[in-house]
Amino acid sequence: QYVPARSAVRTVTVLAAVSLFVAKNPRSPRLNAMRFTPSSYQFCTGALPTGHNYSLPLVSGRTIFFTVYVGNSYFYVLDTATGNRVVMLKFDDNELSTLAAIGSTAFFGTQKGSVVAYDASARALKWSFEQTDVPFTNGHPLIADGVLYICGERKGVYAFSADTGTLLWQFKHDSYLSGIAVQDD
Repeated sequence: QYVPARSAVRTVTVLAAVSLFVAKNPRSPRLNAMRFTPSSYQFCTGALPTGHNYSLPLVSGRTIFFTVYVGNSYFYVLDTATGNRVVMLKFDDNELSTLAAIGSTAFFGTQKGSVVAYDASARALKWSFEQTDVPFTNGHPLIADGVLYICGERKGVYAFSADTGTLLWQFKHDSYLSGIAVQDD
C-alpha cells in the first residue's frame, strides 16, 4: 500500500497509539465493543496464530480503516476524533487485501473474487466487482487520478473507475503479480 510521506508518520503513530491503548486498557468498553480480548496488545503488535493477520491502519480524512483476519475477516472503520467504531463488517471464511482510500471510501479485494468500495460516511457499499475465479487478496490496491488498480492472482492487473466501479481495462497475465506502481509522465 502506498502511503504519501506526510501520512506515513500519522499511520505509524496511530498503530503505536492503538497498541499502547490496548496494552494499558485491556478491558476498555471501547475495545470490548470492538470484540478485542485482553490479549489484544499481542494481537495489535503481530503475535497472532499462524495464518492470521491484520492490516496497518490507513488514515483518510476523519476515518481510520483496517482489517483483521482470524479465520473470518473483519473490516473496521474508526472515527479519528473519538476512536469510536463507526463500522465493522464480517466476511465469513474470506481474507481481505490491504486497503486504499479516498476520503471516507475504502477499497479492498477479497479471496473469493470481489473488489469492494465501501463508503464509511454513508455506511454502505458504494460498488463491488465480482469475478469468483480471481483471488484479489494479495492485490495491494492503489489509487491514482481516480482510477483504482489492483492485481488479480494469476489474472493480471485490473483498472476500475474509483467512483463508479466500472472496469476500465485489464492487463491479462498468468503469473503471480502482487503490487502496482503508477508514475506520471
